[in-house]
Amino acid sequence: MPRLLQLDVATEHAEVLRRLRGANPAVYTLETLLSRKSRLLARETPGVSAAQIEDCKRAVAQHSLGRVYTALSFVKMERALKHFRSGSKALDDCIGGGFRSGEMVEVVGPSGVGKTQLALSAAMCAALRGDEVLYVDTGNVFQAKRAAQIGLEQLALHVDLLEEAERAARDRRGASAELTAEHMVSRAMSRIQVIRAFDAFSLLDALYAAAAASDDGAANGQAAPPPALLVVVDSITAVLAPMMGRNMAGTKCHCESWMRTSSFSFAPLSFPSSSYPSF
Repeated sequence: MPRLLQLDVATEHAEVLRRLRGANPAVYTLETLLSRKSRLLARETPGVSAAQIEDCKRAVAQHSLGRVYTALSFVKMERALKHFRSGSKALDDCIGGGFRSGEMVEVVGPSGVGKTQLALSAAMCAALRGDEVLYVDTGNVFQAKRAAQIGLEQLALHVDLLEEAERAARDRRGASAELTAEHMVSRAMSRIQVIRAFDAFSLLDALYAAAAASDDGAANGQAAPPPALLVVVDSITAVLAPMMGRNMAGTKCHCESWMRTSSFSFAPLSFPSSSYPSF
């Protein structure tokens, strides 16, 4: 489901969409806009009438729901997908080259099997290639030293990753700069933004805020911060399990629902350049 500011609509509707982001609660996605009553949205949004919102809904629905794609266009999009290394060659081979852009991935397993290690590996591999990463830590488990160690291990194991990391680091330091593995890992660490969120609401707030920061810069003609091409949530269960108690079936259902909701806030910034693995 696309974010509202990504829609190419008339200027008057674009202004209504911008104001809806200031509503209480804020409206970010097409799904939220179409599912809520216009008169209630008007009460929650300063400077916008129910009639304006209704007109905007019709325009947005026509723009978004009336689009037709050919089968060939899906083939082209499939070929254009970017792959993110998981950090495990065996796993990457099993899933066709790594995590694919534009997709949400859930990694499931009992405590201690290595889910966080996989999350750190995926984040470091993406950052070493020069991609921006958002790492949402819900259990206070992010370990910078361990992430750096994983980065060094990955560079030692994969020559192609070492070459990509060197190119990414030289873009920042200049072509004549002398680079070591430690320099490359240091540059990669600077591309990983870590946010700690210890309840479900702060988790969504963190994701919405990061997505909104990019939108606000683009909407105001300012230099927006580089969008995160890989978003890692470690883990979504940690914030939902306390709410569900021992009802594990309910926890799993709510996890899937929250993951979908969270991914809407990061609906591809420029398809297919975003990915949402969740651990």
